[in-house]
Amino acid sequence: MDKSILEKIKFNSEGLVTVITQSYYTGKVLMQAYANREAVEKR
Repeated sequence: MDKSILEKIKFNSEGLVTVITQSYYTGKVLMQAYANREAVEKR
């Protein structure tokens, strides 16, 4: 992942950010979860 984009993400005090998975076909939200910096980098 581009470091400049990663630096714009605001992680909370526990080092997590909310992430959402969404169906490409229907637009329906499938899951809400939290990811740390390492998980976001591996995207």
